[in-house]
Amino acid sequence: MKHSLKSCFIIGLYLLCLSSYQSLSGQDWMGAQSDQWKVEQEVISLLEDEGFQNIAVRLDSTTFQLTFENRLYRFEPTAIRRIIELISRPLLNSEAENLVLLVQSQGVVLMSVELPVTAQLFYDRSWALIGQQMKVELLPSTQPSFSKKMVNNSGNYSFELSVLPGLRLALGGQPDPLAYELDLRPRLTTYLWKGAKLKTELILPISTELNIAENKMVRPGLLAFQQFIRLPKNVLMSVSAGYFSDYRYGAEMEVGRFWLNGRLFLNARLGRTGYASYPIRLGLDEPEKGWQFSPLSYWNYYLGAAYRIPRWDLTVELSYAKALYNQQVVELSCTRQFNELDIGFFAYRTEEGDNYGFRLSVPIFPAKYFRPGRFHFRPAKHFEQRYQGSLHFASHYETGGDLRTYFKKLNPDFVKSQISNRTQ
Repeated sequence: MKHSLKSCFIIGLYLLCLSSYQSLSGQDWMGAQSDQWKVEQEVISLLEDEGFQNIAVRLDSTTFQLTFENRLYRFEPTAIRRIIELISRPLLNSEAENLVLLVQSQGVVLMSVELPVTAQLFYDRSWALIGQQMKVELLPSTQPSFSKKMVNNSGNYSFELSVLPGLRLALGGQPDPLAYELDLRPRLTTYLWKGAKLKTELILPISTELNIAENKMVRPGLLAFQQFIRLPKNVLMSVSAGYFSDYRYGAEMEVGRFWLNGRLFLNARLGRTGYASYPIRLGLDEPEKGWQFSPLSYWNYYLGAAYRIPRWDLTVELSYAKALYNQQVVELSCTRQFNELDIGFFAYRTEEGDNYGFRLSVPIFPAKYFRPGRFHFRPAKHFEQRYQGSLHFASHYETGGDLRTYFKKLNPDFVKSQISNRTQ
């Protein structure tokens, strides 16, 4: 009897201890989950207040994943630096040992930035040291596992109004050695679903010395829809349809692939277009208001290869294309990036002769825009000018979307060097 009571006492004591342990373990687990949730919510709140969009976070074990889209800062490295500054304190207070930033464009993840979470990096914020320990990857193989419910401050179904300056120059003519055309181009970009946008642009003439009658009238510049898709194997695809520049309408598909973590880019375009103009062009007579169309009967294509030399932030590009008016064009160009300033030189050969010239892209003030909402306004990011030295022109229409912009905007070597070289 005594042995039975003793056994029951021992078993009861064991069960009591086990229950207490499980209760304490559960409290610890619940506490850890609560702390993790607080860190995630604090980071989301900080980024939302700043104005970033399409935000989602996840703290898995010791890795903190954060995806975002920047429509707030003109320069992508500036946005990444600002995010590191904002989230330093909550990250250091968490159990995270690694940070993974997933950079989006139109809701599509195009680049990842990985960093170890240490006090030396995030508290002292030595940008040179951050750049050394940073790993930047274009089109990361690991896709984020975020559901739609986890996305905060969505940028879909929003409107962005920007104003672009337009300038055309004609040098060395007779009797005027310098003639110009100046206009403003308000552009409304409607961000739809993931990877989709609609661009509408109006050309407002201000002053012109060029003897082109229709260019003195208000006219459409762009009315184009674009769907942008990321495919496996570092492949991007874009499909555009609508009214393009240079009096063209129709559809175009572009496919591009990156190698060597963004240093080499190959792309191809194929389009089917026809002529369209507003106002109606009537030879030498004054143009009339209204639309004029021709059938969709013209094929054009483009094949290009670009290689970036990180040491000099220099891009060398070679392309072969069938341009407008059935011109076969071979072009070689070199472009150097100085922070946000681009200076490039090009030369090309057509069946009618050779041409050469330069292109310039200058950032436009300010570097930070108003906090984006469902409708927001900003100036154009850059003023771009292209000058050709002879009359053997080769014309390419623009659809309002070009995969080469990602080759320049999100190049891993360039992003890393810009973050590393920031002055204290």
